[in-house]
Amino acid sequence: MTTIEAERPVQCGPKPHLPSRIAELGYCLAFAVVAAFLAFMPLARTTFQLFFDRGARLNAVSFLGDGVPIPRALTWSQGAQNLVINLANMSSAGVLGLEIVLYLILAYCALRILNPSFRLTSGVDWDSSLLTRTYMHTPPLIKAFLIAIAAAIPAFLVWAAIALAFGDNLLSLWLRMALSGAAIWYLFSRDGVAGDYENGNYDLPRERSAARSLILRGAIAGTAATAFALLAPRIGGEGLFAFYQTLGGIGEERWRTIAAIACGIPALLAFSGGIIAVVLGAPGISASDRVRSGAAAFILFLVITLFSNVYLPHYLIDRYDFVPSLDRLSSNGVSVATSRLSKLSGVPTNTPGFETVLLLSPDRSVSLNIGKTSIVGLEASASAEKRIERFLELRGYQTALSDTAFKTLHDAAALRWDTPDTLRVIYTNLTRCPDPVYLRLFMSKLTVSPATPESRRFADLLADENRFAYLSRDSRMAMGDIYAHFGDGANAAKWYRSAEVPESRIAELMPERVMMSWGEVLGKITLNGRPAANCRVGLIPDRVIPEALSSALGPGLLRPFWFRWVGPMTTTGTQGGFHIKNVVAGHYRMLVMSPEIQLPPFSRKLRVDNAPGEMFVAYGKPVFDLGTIAIQADTPVYTAQR
Repeated sequence: MTTIEAERPVQCGPKPHLPSRIAELGYCLAFAVVAAFLAFMPLARTTFQLFFDRGARLNAVSFLGDGVPIPRALTWSQGAQNLVINLANMSSAGVLGLEIVLYLILAYCALRILNPSFRLTSGVDWDSSLLTRTYMHTPPLIKAFLIAIAAAIPAFLVWAAIALAFGDNLLSLWLRMALSGAAIWYLFSRDGVAGDYENGNYDLPRERSAARSLILRGAIAGTAATAFALLAPRIGGEGLFAFYQTLGGIGEERWRTIAAIACGIPALLAFSGGIIAVVLGAPGISASDRVRSGAAAFILFLVITLFSNVYLPHYLIDRYDFVPSLDRLSSNGVSVATSRLSKLSGVPTNTPGFETVLLLSPDRSVSLNIGKTSIVGLEASASAEKRIERFLELRGYQTALSDTAFKTLHDAAALRWDTPDTLRVIYTNLTRCPDPVYLRLFMSKLTVSPATPESRRFADLLADENRFAYLSRDSRMAMGDIYAHFGDGANAAKWYRSAEVPESRIAELMPERVMMSWGEVLGKITLNGRPAANCRVGLIPDRVIPEALSSALGPGLLRPFWFRWVGPMTTTGTQGGFHIKNVVAGHYRMLVMSPEIQLPPFSRKLRVDNAPGEMFVAYGKPVFDLGTIAIQADTPVYTAQR
């Protein structure tokens, strides 16, 4: 966009005002900044509604409360909150005033591009002794205003006439925009009616070639504006929020990416539009330079448009496995997300078969069924878990299928009663693609976990303030209670002090909250008169029994999710003996599961002799020796109906 000889013949008199490269670049940047800000204002309103309004549903703190630690990736800085809240809560008058200022900036830049002699004022006469004698010289502004007022009514009539004649279609829009561009170029350009804004003359172009050039360039500018209106990207803030929500929770870090896309693309398009305006409007540029620079501007506009409308949507779909309505059912009866994850990971869906779990009770032990699939319909085995984790690792844990994947991983670990693996799955979610729901799972799982080194390691990971934010005293108290659950008085006291609990109160809390953590439950299990080897034996809090039945998929058909409550567990030896250690003080019931036991729910032919009931493991009785638990389950193998 090099400024060379003017298109008009060289005239005597003052040297015409010609734009410099720096000025041209400044106008293009001004276009970009204004477009970015205009795009940011609706984004701020959407952000406020989703995160900071009373009914905000995506803010982790609103969802969880500030009484628990929050993953750092889901937190917001005070500065970002204030910016969003202040912009979103501006009055209608304030929004209108701000938008008027922004559009006036665009108008000023456009007038400066078309006619470098335009300015807001020619100068100011200052009189320090009397304010009323201080005034601005504003002939350029007055001249531009008068031209605009004179052209407004005819322009409105022509615009309305075209709309009436051709209707609301592409041809009508193009005609109106092209004629508007031609009129603006003809009226306000240096070679047009405005001429030099420093004088009061209103002259038509003296040469027909100059008039034709202005009209042609203005029509091309109007055509470009039509293309901008039609080809502008349709990915708005709400669509981006919906997409990124499939990758996990949204905090400020991810919001910045959304803002960069939502505001960056309009800014780039506006920048290319500024270049086109300079190429078509600035005086003193030869026709050949206009063609070359115009081609470059068109290519830039085309690249940005193709990127935003073609490449970016396909990239989001291909890289992040995203399709709209992932939760709708596919042809095989499972969700689209489940079908896609099954295809990409190689994990089958709707795996047939079931397992039987026995809930022991001295009155009547009951048999309950559990399927071999996760709640989303994928196989929930150890091998399936490995395949899904490989898929997540290849995607860097950033995929729209992460919700389906982690539900399957969690159910697979829970079905094996594997507390360390369940905690690992949840922690992976919280640190790689955090979903606030998993923070609650993490906290509740830690409160029923045995006091083993593996469980305590995850408590230490939760206590890492580089990964989790503790926003209130209550959240620090909650961390102290987790350590107290494991019998770790030293770390519990440390967190209570961090919560600003007085030393005298800490001394009172320690005996109340630091749990006995070395309980033991042992015994022997026989099945149909023989020692039951490789039989799983687990303890669950007595209080969660009602949840098993109230949340069942059907009569006696348990959800895999319920088995997250299984805490201390072990496997019987060859002689049927078992010994559960590191049991934290509490009220427990016993579950038993064996591949040799397959019964219908609530089978009347199940009989268990010497079945334990509720066990209160505590300082007074840290060891329960249950003796021999004799299970009679000699019914034919039962096939569960799913």
